[in-house]
Amino acid sequence: MKKPAAKPAPTATDKPTPMPKKEPAVDALGNRQGSQAARINAAMSKEPQTVEAIAEKAKLGVPRIRSHMAYLLKRKVATQGKDGWSLK
Repeated sequence: MKKPAAKPAPTATDKPTPMPKKEPAVDALGNRQGSQAARINAAMSKEPQTVEAIAEKAKLGVPRIRSHMAYLLKRKVATQGKDGWSLK
């Protein structure tokens, strides 16, 4: 019984060329479009809003909104006032 012929070692020319990666589309605040963060950003405005109002507009839970607000505060693109949260 014969052994199957060994495959030749791959060379650099045998490899397929990789496709260039596309940069993901992002919103004005730098979050990937379609993400929860982008939905929250879209629900926000320069007028102060409560976390609950933003959660209702973004159709997400209040804890997720609070987490994103902390992120926006750290990046200095949102402010928290007595009337609620707003974009700068």
